[in-house]
Amino acid sequence: MSVVVPALHRDPVWGPNVEAFDPDRFTPERAAARPPHAYKPFGTGERACIGNRFALHEATLVLGLLLHRYTVDDHTNYQLKIVQALTIKPEGFTLRLRRRTPQDRAVATPGISAATAPATTMRAPGTPLLVLHGSNLGSTRRWADTLAARAEDAGFTVTRSALDDAADGLPTDRPVLVVAASYNGRPTDDAEKFVGRLDDAGSGELTGVRYGVLGVGDRNWSATYQRIPTLIDDRLAAGGAQRLVERGEADNSIGLAAGAEPGSTAPSPHCSTRSVRRRPRWRPPPPATGCTNSTRPTSTPPCTPGPSP
Repeated sequence: MSVVVPALHRDPVWGPNVEAFDPDRFTPERAAARPPHAYKPFGTGERACIGNRFALHEATLVLGLLLHRYTVDDHTNYQLKIVQALTIKPEGFTLRLRRRTPQDRAVATPGISAATAPATTMRAPGTPLLVLHGSNLGSTRRWADTLAARAEDAGFTVTRSALDDAADGLPTDRPVLVVAASYNGRPTDDAEKFVGRLDDAGSGELTGVRYGVLGVGDRNWSATYQRIPTLIDDRLAAGGAQRLVERGEADNSIGLAAGAEPGSTAPSPHCSTRSVRRRPRWRPPPPATGCTNSTRPTSTPPCTPGPSP
């Protein structure tokens, strides 16, 4: 089967004028409203370009450096015309650059130095917490380790383990934080038994379990983004477990551009958050329920090629 990618990227789902320059096409809301396979600039499936994320991060870095050092002038009032060789690109497109002066640069807002930053408060001394992770290459485990360390700073007594270690049952004497990812839409190697056990769990079998889920993924793989974290969250709730927090999302595709870091915001067993997008400072939860963390806005790296962004 052959997919004509230029035609796919000019499907009516993109709107009435796919040639127009419209960065809002790639806002998270509009991207979520489109079919997940409507945008395939790097191919698809297991044979998709393995340089996808590198190319997007490289483009983001180069664009950021250019705009930091230069002002950009469209001196020809350019109108888009595509030329195709090995790839597609704009024909005859040139910009005039002028090096920025100190007066051109925005004044940075002073941050909080390490010396003046408030110390972590011991808000939950001795409260037990189980942190379970599902990871193939280690990135999700690093998120789990970071969250566990911050919880320990707040006084929690933390136990860390792989998801499969809890396949025989989850504790009811402590809250459980699940940090999970998908691998081509399937559980990671250390989460297969756990997910299989959830598939077999009957209604009410997980009564007494209190939990929160943080899903780690990459929105560039939109067809399977957050599939396993969502499945775990839904199956735990269906089995009678108590969801203490809405499922959080950590989108690795914007981590470099937005300055996110593992553990920047966490769905703790007692605090509500919906997404991990930028670099908010995570504050460990108190031992009682009821607090709420605000969600953060998001941005999307530039995507190439296809309909004009």
